[in-house]
Amino acid sequence: MKYFSLLIVFLLNLQAVQAQEYENDSILIWNQNRELTWKDFKSDKIKQDQFNAAGVSTGLFLIYKETSNQNNEELMVFALTLKKKSWVLKPSKKLLNHEQTHFNITELYARKIRNEFENYVSENEVNDFEAIKNIYYKFQIKRDSIQKIYDQEIREDWNNGRCNQKKWDRKVDSLLQVYKDYERNYTIEDLEEE
Repeated sequence: MKYFSLLIVFLLNLQAVQAQEYENDSILIWNQNRELTWKDFKSDKIKQDQFNAAGVSTGLFLIYKETSNQNNEELMVFALTLKKKSWVLKPSKKLLNHEQTHFNITELYARKIRNEFENYVSENEVNDFEAIKNIYYKFQIKRDSIQKIYDQEIREDWNNGRCNQKKWDRKVDSLLQVYKDYERNYTIEDLEEE
């Protein structure tokens, strides 16, 4: 029994260490093993209006590094939640799921950028930073547009007494699987290496 208790303590500590790898007090990097909780919504600046009861601040962050070999540039695209800019007025399980889908959409577009960058690298001898920025911005604009469409559809459904949240959840989860090869397990250290 003593060894069993020690094993549980060890596993709990290991899990805490692993969780620390992709988050700190202000940033959470998307990871399939870590969904949002209301504790991640740390802003006290509530943007209250007639529709919103919460807002998760997500974004795509690009790090482009040239390595010693000129043909081996490294591109890292992070899907992040900024905890200190995320807020909640009326927490609920349904609303938290809605905000998680916003975060998942951001991860989907990070994967699409990684895919596009890989295609670009395979087709070009030398990488052009301007072309890479254009890839990033093209998908950033698409992500922003999809986020707005998602909110608009869900808002209309809520107002009409129905909700297509599950439809969106399935759609986004399915697309994350399509781009599974472009999932990355970045850490806070990767983000801070610059």
